Amino acid sequence: MITYLSGEDRYDARMSDGTWQPITPGPWKPLDLKSGYSVQSGSPGYRVVNGIVHLRGRIRRTNGGQFSTGTDWTFATLPSSVRPETAQYWVTPVEMGAGIYYGRTELSPTTGELMVVTPPGASSTTNGLKWTGLDGITYGI
Repeated sequence: MITYLSGEDRYDARMSDGTWQPITPGPWKPLDLKSGYSVQSGSPGYRVVNGIVHLRGRIRRTNGGQFSTGTDWTFATLPSSVRPETAQYWVTPVEMGAGIYYGRTELSPTTGELMVVTPPGASSTTNGLKWTGLDGITYGI
């Protein structure tokens, strides 16, 4: 049996074991960005496809300012329905003119907060960290 879930904008199928499984991806939902952060590009959001959460987009500071290396910054919170059971970590791109082009994005399973940790290194007042990318981040729920 196949059914359309209008609230989720997807089709689900009933499997031989009696469970329901999505057969089309759900819609992208926007990230709940914290105050001081905004969209750089790519419509930052998440969606669930067969129990796997996918993230996308780029985040920047609202004022266009830069971040310092060796700092942590929390930029969004995910709803409890898409939080993993354990902490998750990914190496993610950042734009930086001081020679560091990566950070570590962390997801707390208890708070749902997404945070980027940038390694210590050369600092720059003119070419500092301006955005982080989320494309390619996935995890199971």
